[in-house]
Amino acid sequence: MMLILGIIVGIIEKARAVAYANLPVPAIHSTTFVSTQAVIAVLVMTYILGAAAWALVFAMRRSGVHRLSQIETWTHAQR
Repeated sequence: MMLILGIIVGIIEKARAVAYANLPVPAIHSTTFVSTQAVIAVLVMTYILGAAAWALVFAMRRSGVHRLSQIETWTHAQR
């Protein structure tokens, strides 16, 4: 099986060499900058959508924040 795998890899490499022998090779640019921008854009959009959803829930008085003033934090000792 290893012999067959080696033969297949060798054939693929020879095919690449033949394919690229007569073609001009275009410059390969780094995609780090583009992918960084994409990640930042996704994070910003997620933050904006999350803030909008929380504002909607808060406006509908469903967030639970309005009930914090009604929480009894200390039980009165019974005598």
